[in-house]
Amino acid sequence: IDIGTDLLPALSVAYEDAEDAIMEMPPRSRDEHIVSGALITYVYLTLGIFESVAAFFAFFYVFDDLGYSFSSLLGAGPRFREESDGLPQERRDFFAELCTKNTKFQAEGGNCSDTGEWDDYRRESLSLAQSAYLMTIIWAQVANILNRKTYRASIFVPFHRLYHNRMMIYSILFEIALICLLVYVPGLNDVFLLSPLPPKYAVVGLWIIPFLFIYEEAKKFFWYRSTDYWCTGKDKPFLTSPSPTVSHCSSGSDLS
Repeated sequence: IDIGTDLLPALSVAYEDAEDAIMEMPPRSRDEHIVSGALITYVYLTLGIFESVAAFFAFFYVFDDLGYSFSSLLGAGPRFREESDGLPQERRDFFAELCTKNTKFQAEGGNCSDTGEWDDYRRESLSLAQSAYLMTIIWAQVANILNRKTYRASIFVPFHRLYHNRMMIYSILFEIALICLLVYVPGLNDVFLLSPLPPKYAVVGLWIIPFLFIYEEAKKFFWYRSTDYWCTGKDKPFLTSPSPTVSHCSSGSDLS
């Protein structure tokens, strides 16, 4: 699912115009690999962690909202979706106790002695949590692909940099449409063990978009320490370079 939703946005980067200062960057060393240690560290130890935290936040938010505490889920194991009648006695006892701890299930009229009803509630809870997890991954992908528009310059200056690449906009709409199909189309969502999300679950991880924007913009600004960064990404001393003007931001750019 992740590859299917992220494929077109990744290809759309090829349609992005070059940054103003791209020719002022020195060429990469002949001994430097395209996939360097710094890139792997950035992808897996920063972006990867941020996106994972957001996705698991959405996952456990759904469980918490459905009456499961985090501590009660410890030890649930991979057989969470299975019917109680087919489980070993130790697993039956665990899920029976889990039911007694779930006050929301009981408040909504659920009966813990009816294992079939509780089994259905458990399966639906997991499907909703998995759907929220994947939806949050999509929100993170949207922010990530927009941040990849530039290496040094701000993606907000000039502002139309955000939407001038129509292929990227179309690809973002495509991946949102695709995850909605997988989550909301009956039958199709059953194949992927998903369930239709209420609006509050669909947007519970939406905060990852502004978070990644702020992180990337701050990283570019402080890493390159240049006021020209806001317009071109040119690497000039922070304290000695002139402040960018509106005319400077709009000159020499393919985006105008």
